[in-house]
Amino acid sequence: MNARGPGVRHSFTPHIINTGQRYWIGMMGCALIAVLIISRLFWIQIIRSSGNSGQDIFVRRQKILKVLPSRGEISITDDHGQEELPAAANQPFVTVYAVPPEVEEGGIVSEQLARLLSLDPKEVAAKLSKRDTQYAALKRRVDVATAQQIEQQHWKGIYTQSSAGRIYPEKELLGSITGFVRQDDDTLRGQYGIEGYFDKELSGQKGWEYLLRDGRGRLIPAPGTSSSKPMDGINIILTIERSVQFTACEALKETVDRFKALGGSVIVLNPKTGAIRALCSLPSFDPNSYNAVGDIGVYNHLAVDDAYEPGSVMKVITMAAGIEEKAVNPKTTYVDQGFVSIGPDTIHNAADKSYGLQDMVGVLKESINTGAVFVAQRLGGDRLTKYIKNFQFGQLTGIELPNENSGWLSSLGKPQFIYTATASFGQGITVTPIQLARAFSAIANGGELVAPTIIQSFRTSDGITINQVPKPKIRVISPETSSLISSMMVEVVEEGHSKGAAAPGYYIAGKTGTAQIAAQGARGYTSKFNHTFVGFGPVEDPSFLVVVSIKSPEALYAEATAVPTAGKIIKFLLPYDQIPPTRTISR
Repeated sequence: MNARGPGVRHSFTPHIINTGQRYWIGMMGCALIAVLIISRLFWIQIIRSSGNSGQDIFVRRQKILKVLPSRGEISITDDHGQEELPAAANQPFVTVYAVPPEVEEGGIVSEQLARLLSLDPKEVAAKLSKRDTQYAALKRRVDVATAQQIEQQHWKGIYTQSSAGRIYPEKELLGSITGFVRQDDDTLRGQYGIEGYFDKELSGQKGWEYLLRDGRGRLIPAPGTSSSKPMDGINIILTIERSVQFTACEALKETVDRFKALGGSVIVLNPKTGAIRALCSLPSFDPNSYNAVGDIGVYNHLAVDDAYEPGSVMKVITMAAGIEEKAVNPKTTYVDQGFVSIGPDTIHNAADKSYGLQDMVGVLKESINTGAVFVAQRLGGDRLTKYIKNFQFGQLTGIELPNENSGWLSSLGKPQFIYTATASFGQGITVTPIQLARAFSAIANGGELVAPTIIQSFRTSDGITINQVPKPKIRVISPETSSLISSMMVEVVEEGHSKGAAAPGYYIAGKTGTAQIAAQGARGYTSKFNHTFVGFGPVEDPSFLVVVSIKSPEALYAEATAVPTAGKIIKFLLPYDQIPPTRTISR
């Protein structure tokens, strides 16, 4: 019996193997060794060198190439819509990109690329080192000469791709209207303005194509595969007329600069159709270098997104409601004492002036606060509120620009009459310039309110034009009331505080608004003012309506700022529209 312990071995009987078995065992061993060697070589030469799985090798040979559509372009017109001019156009450029898994390891390529592209070598090296990434943009908007230098190097994994950029020929003149695009990988994304509002329509739809990479690394069509053609974006033609836009924006700029205002806006609108002929906003920006601005607030258009207390232009709306409801007529009189008490509150006229016996024409001509309150009292709070809402204040106009502001009418829901009284002359509520343009279109257009639009038509890539369909007009006052209010507004221009908007030989209607700026985060008002003017003409058959808004100028009244700005625009529009004089005035 064997014992276990140090120096003690187990005894065993060896298994006897015959010659035939040795032969087959030897053959199997050789085969196993061969398989191991081949597997190792495959791993070293193929798998490890690619840094990916075998499935990825197939993916690298077969490539699905996105075929990008052409982005739709944006145009304005001139000569009353007869000539189209580019506002946002496509411009070819070259993108240099890498497929990192294909790039040979080492720092030479990254250093040379960085030098040619004027980039940081560390930044380039970091992008090339991402071996799990199939696309890494190195630089966009590369000039053709530089791109050709890179192509001549035949670096593995480094490619160039022609793509479309965007150019804005009118720069600041249309910046707040067009908006801009930013590059998102291989796609242009619209931001703000028309570019943002209609990004989907302008972008079109991508196509694709199946490709193979041949032995020299070139992409060739894959046999037996299908492809999809891209659908180019829709072109957009705006209602903006360049001559009108340029004149209006220059007049606005002169006023903003002269009176050191924080900014301003101008709208020129056809009151019969709602087509916007000019839409200016200051400060503006150049969409070709949109990232150079310090305040992104300039991307929004002040005429659309700036809600403010409008001041005395609202007296026209109050008067229209009073006449429509037969609460007053142009000859209705009252005695102005310079103030009126509403419960514990007292409302004063501007500069504490009193005007004695006045009719309703005088209320508008002299812009008397107590006169507007008199009409509001005759109407009652509910009826005046109804008309303010009928003129669609507090509602979006639907203008085709992003970030439109609906304004604020919440105070009119309070039971105290003081809120209706202050709203009657444009304080305690907020509106936007585009809302004023819409509301006053009803005064100019025989009582029918029209929806403002900046779109003339759409044009598909195959040349089909789709004209903008006007929205239905909404009657808010009768033609008779419209005519009476228009005549009263003519008196304001000829005898009141809007003489600077007059045009010899024509009847021009208008009204100013000077409103204190409410304090931010506190009750009460600051010592600063916003100035507004709304006017249209010729009164017999208006072809234009002008809204001018000036933010916090160094001047007391709109008569000095917004009115002469509108006057310059009106004096341009009358001959531009080839409107013959309708009256003879000796002055």
